[in-house]
Amino acid sequence: MATNDLDPLKAPVLLLDGSLQYPTISADTTTQDLIQTLIQLDEVKCTVLDVVAPFNWALQRVRKEKPGRSWDETELATLGDGKISVDVRCVPIFTFNGVVSVIQAS
Repeated sequence: MATNDLDPLKAPVLLLDGSLQYPTISADTTTQDLIQTLIQLDEVKCTVLDVVAPFNWALQRVRKEKPGRSWDETELATLGDGKISVDVRCVPIFTFNGVVSVIQAS
C-alpha cells in the first residue's frame, strides 16, 4: 500500500498546558504542517499561544517508561532531546511512536 493510500489519522499531541489535541493528518503532513494546523485551533489559541509564540514551536517525541526506570548516560545520549525536524512526515511518527508534545523550540 502506498503512503498516499492511507486514511487520515488522528494524531495525539500533548500541549504545554497538559491538554491533548487530536488533529487529523494525512500521509503528506509534515511536522511544520501539524504545527500550523494546531495554531489554527481555537482551543490552542486560548491556551498555548498566550505562553509560546507560534514561530517558536517544535514537536518532541514522548516516551512512556516504567516508573523508576534507571537510565545510564549512554542511553540518554542516544535519545537526544527528542525534537523532530520540521520537514519530517508525521504519519510514521504517530504510527510507531504514539504521542508527540509541543515544546518551546529555543
